[in-house]
Amino acid sequence: MSGVTALDIAKRLCTPFGITVSANVDVGPVFPRFTIQPGEKAFDAIARTCKQRGLLPMPDGLCACGIA
Repeated sequence: MSGVTALDIAKRLCTPFGITVSANVDVGPVFPRFTIQPGEKAFDAIARTCKQRGLLPMPDGLCACGIA
């Protein structure tokens, strides 16, 4: 993926599972390039992007993932 934010990445990875994603904060600048590592789980990839931007991925209790 190129030119995507942490929110964009989380949405793309969660959509196949029927999970909606939103952000309650500014998610920071785009990643010039983002690659999922071989064998990496979707949540691990999301957590990795969030860590790089100082964000915290967390459920909102409504079967959705939020970024705070």
